[in-house]
Amino acid sequence: MRTKKMSKSVPAFLQDECKDLAAADVKKQRSDPYVKAYLLPDKGKMGKKKTLVVKKTLNPVYNEILRYKIEKQILKTQKLNLSIWHRDTFKRNSFLGEVELDLETWDWDNKQNKQLRWYPLKRK
Repeated sequence: MRTKKMSKSVPAFLQDECKDLAAADVKKQRSDPYVKAYLLPDKGKMGKKKTLVVKKTLNPVYNEILRYKIEKQILKTQKLNLSIWHRDTFKRNSFLGEVELDLETWDWDNKQNKQLRWYPLKRK
């Protein structure tokens, strides 16, 4: 998964993108993935955001902004948990992997908004 950073005044992540995801539909080698974002330690509704589902792909691109209204000093004490899920219409949604970013160590002063970085997904 890679994330594109926005200006330091906006605590948001733009154009989340995943590649080489696990195939929930093994026969057709595809998933219908979406991303859940949590600002930890808050696992409630205030800290939860999610993207739309991108259908039939293992390499989804999400042209969405996930924005949190939170003071920067508080934001720096939290972690951003991004988990990838397969949306299943008839069964339970399937977990595909997650990554956790420590916002205390995030480079907020980096002015290169186009800097992209890939993060390996981990199991729960």
